[in-house]
Amino acid sequence: MADIIIEHEALNGGKLRYKHLIGKQFAMGKNDCYSIFRAVFDDNLNIKFPNYARPNDWWLEENLNYYVDRYKKEGFQLLEDPSLDDLQPFDVMLIAIPDPRDLKRIVTNHCAIYLGDGMVLHHRMGTLSSVVPYRGVLRNLTTHIVRHKDVPDLRDKTLKKLNAMDYLLPHKRELLMGALNESGNN
Repeated sequence: MADIIIEHEALNGGKLRYKHLIGKQFAMGKNDCYSIFRAVFDDNLNIKFPNYARPNDWWLEENLNYYVDRYKKEGFQLLEDPSLDDLQPFDVMLIAIPDPRDLKRIVTNHCAIYLGDGMVLHHRMGTLSSVVPYRGVLRNLTTHIVRHKDVPDLRDKTLKKLNAMDYLLPHKRELLMGALNESGNN
């Protein structure tokens, strides 16, 4: 996987920091998807979120839907039907991972942080924290994509204009320019 590099003056140190969060063992309430989410926002943007208590298997409890119930309170706004091109670093995917003990209960119980280039950082129960492509199961089980109100616009807005002349060999460019100049004189 190639490094994801984002440089922006709004980021602490000017560059996106996340590699120190990869490869951690899962521990509910200590090293889980919400812990990584909190660290990414704090380390990069000085945006701090409360360390809510997260009991084991909270998603199996009636009336507990922590992510959906709290994202607005924490300053996030729902992105309505975004495409991958609309996403920017620090967008958060809220995901409903089914629990085999109660497949009828669908609760948004996981989050992943978009890093750019189609990649997300996340930490699923029973796995090491990792950076993976945002596709397949994660994308299909996403219930919400949200963006924090204080995250600057980090999308690349520079228009890349191609000049076909830059791709021609010098002698071909001279021939073409000569032909264009001649046709302009007629």
